[in-house]
Amino acid sequence: MDKKLQNMQKSLDSKVAELVIEFAEKGFIEKALENLSLIKDSESKAYALIKLYTITEKEECLKEAIELVDIIDNLFERDNILLIMIESLPYTSDLSERLLSKVSGKFSRDVALKILVEKIESENEALKMASKIDDIRVRSLALRGYAVRNSSMKVAFRIPDPYYRAITILDLLKGVYKEDRSDKFLDSYSEELDEVLTSVNEIRNDYWKEKAEKKLNEFMSILD
Repeated sequence: MDKKLQNMQKSLDSKVAELVIEFAEKGFIEKALENLSLIKDSESKAYALIKLYTITEKEECLKEAIELVDIIDNLFERDNILLIMIESLPYTSDLSERLLSKVSGKFSRDVALKILVEKIESENEALKMASKIDDIRVRSLALRGYAVRNSSMKVAFRIPDPYYRAITILDLLKGVYKEDRSDKFLDSYSEELDEVLTSVNEIRNDYWKEKAEKKLNEFMSILD
């Protein structure tokens, strides 16, 4: 197929996929499935199928989506749809690991791992999975996401990038202070505040250091 016609078909299929999802969200499942059969582009169809699965929980939708992913030749497109699948589906070790194993790009794999870290409930599992992320910024964002969602100071301390470590600990301390406004707050959380100061001093980039210092000063002003 000519490249121009191929792009037109892809654009059309993308719109049909959105229509399929709209029908499903409104409860018109049969109508959604009828329109699904009109989609020719594998990426658009896989996207529609995974969204259908999250709405209907029909196992055949998930199975067909995974089968379609396997026949997408363009690795960039395949990774994109896999990331959508990993983002859309609840974390289950077997399925999540299976989808992760299909991601080919190094950075895409890091992003996929980040998504999974933020979904996992177990603190130790989250830390173990985060350790597999090569990109330090992505790993830091993954651990920040987990720490904030679960109010985990332990995970916040394990964030490798000093900027994200500092602002995450500050965010958690701010949440704690809302619940505990005692006069002994500074004494009770001296270790956390020391870690923030240490982290801020480790930041080499002037722009990010200034942002972290501003956040720290704002927090300290709340305590006054």
